[in-house]
Amino acid sequence: MIQFTSDELKSIISLLFAIQYHEHDDKEKNKEVMKFILNEKHTIVNTTRQFGRLVLENLEDFKLEYLKFILGKEYYLKEILTNNDILEFTDTVLLDYMPLRSFEYGKLFLQKFTKEVVNENESNLNQQKIQNILKKEQQPFKKIGEQLTKANEYSFSLQENMLLAFTLKQKLIDTRCSSLEYGLISKIAKQKIVDLVKNLAIYKKVLSKTYSLNWNLANGKNKGRGGPKL
Repeated sequence: MIQFTSDELKSIISLLFAIQYHEHDDKEKNKEVMKFILNEKHTIVNTTRQFGRLVLENLEDFKLEYLKFILGKEYYLKEILTNNDILEFTDTVLLDYMPLRSFEYGKLFLQKFTKEVVNENESNLNQQKIQNILKKEQQPFKKIGEQLTKANEYSFSLQENMLLAFTLKQKLIDTRCSSLEYGLISKIAKQKIVDLVKNLAIYKKVLSKTYSLNWNLANGKNKGRGGPKL
């Protein structure tokens, strides 16, 4: 039996948190989730483990005392991922509080996802022009959805399309997502992580095409005036 350092135990707990948070009812998908988490090759998957570690680094009161309690114990290394004390701690301190932390997690996930799917060099060429056009729209988020639909020739799920729309909202509209939207992003990440990883290259292609579309289509203010096209 061995006793872990604080850093070692926090790494184990954050790993268990990621595995449990993305646990899937489908056995095959669950195997893929495990593979993605353990390989640590995908930024958006690593986000969950990173978030768990951030929470562990900022524990207070009984949660911090609870961590100190399990840190004082010794463990069998080969049974560490199935140890009841560590699993119960992960459930009680991390997973049970995720509904309250969905805003924070959703915000972090969207930041990481955006970096993966948006070509900054390409988007910078058109971003300011698109932003100026959206400022004239009464419903700019609806406009973003319409442009995404035009650019998207793939059969994405509703959740995937919503995540892409939120990604563009953060980039193109001078406002952050709401708490409700971040909570929804958190739920999408939790349930669709396998699809999100597999389709990253396609999302990037769709968003690139969206940026290159003509956004200056006639709306209520410029209809019939033949304004310049983007």
